[in-house]
Amino acid sequence: QTRMRSLKVTGSIILIAGIVIFGLHSINQVILKHRTRVFKRVAGEQMATFETKIADFINGFGTPPRRHVPAEFFDIFKTLEDFSYIYSATVYMPDPDDKTVMWGFRSWRHEYQMKDGFARFYVAKSYEKAMKKAIEGDLQDMNAINTKNEFEFYYPIKTSDGKIVAIVRIDGNPNENFREYCK
Repeated sequence: QTRMRSLKVTGSIILIAGIVIFGLHSINQVILKHRTRVFKRVAGEQMATFETKIADFINGFGTPPRRHVPAEFFDIFKTLEDFSYIYSATVYMPDPDDKTVMWGFRSWRHEYQMKDGFARFYVAKSYEKAMKKAIEGDLQDMNAINTKNEFEFYYPIKTSDGKIVAIVRIDGNPNENFREYCK
């Protein structure tokens, strides 16, 4: 009798704890979804501000420079990375001669240096393939990545005629609370 009562009490406690954990997890998922939505909206607004400048630079590069990127180009990405809600911002552009290659640039230093430039790499990872397809006009995979509940946002850089010439990947700061950005 006492043993049966102990098992029922223990079972009830475990059940209640499970319900509480499930409830807290559900609440956390709702909050996370809201925070990532706010992050992507705010990041998109910032990218719209810089899109024309970035597109002009990309169009002027031809083959991306391994060294000596223009200081103003560096400053755009440094400005983005200085926002508290952005951990990093990287621009990716296609190689003009090799369809299997892309170039990436990130202003990872605090100050501009003449040796700053793009890095060349072969497209291999799924997000790289999605960016490559987006530059070629197929946004489906990149849009699917953008709908994930993660602090990652891919923004297509378009010229004035609507052609995608690059993609900016923004990795968000998951520790940002985003309250001041809520409308």
